[in-house]
Amino acid sequence: MTSQRVLDLLGDAVAREILQAGVHGPVTIDDLTARTSVSQSTVYRRVSALVESGLMREEHGVTSTPSKRAYTTTTEHIGIDLAEDDIRVHLDPEVPYANAAREITVEPLRVDLDTRTVTIELSLDDALFEQFQRLWELQQESK
Repeated sequence: MTSQRVLDLLGDAVAREILQAGVHGPVTIDDLTARTSVSQSTVYRRVSALVESGLMREEHGVTSTPSKRAYTTTTEHIGIDLAEDDIRVHLDPEVPYANAAREITVEPLRVDLDTRTVTIELSLDDALFEQFQRLWELQQESK
């Protein structure tokens, strides 16, 4: 992936529409053609470029027809670093708690309706727990 290629793709309205369609799950070329109102060959070219750049990936076995391909957007966050002589693009830069709603299990331990307080216990996956631990340690060091 080159930063310039990703920026070029993000500048293309059809590519952006394809990326948005793939954020919530696998989409087929037929789905994308219907959504974008461009030719199927144009959709194939954009999807191919998006896969090559790392912005989408091909999914296997997710449609009722095993030979039919489906595609999913690989990132919800894109970071751009601007320097005097360069522009760099980062897929999925570290955004604290960006995907927390999908990765945290919340169990209420106690609910007090009078004071409107809820005591909860969080179960985090390994990656999110490591991120939490780093942030916690930084906070403790700054006290």
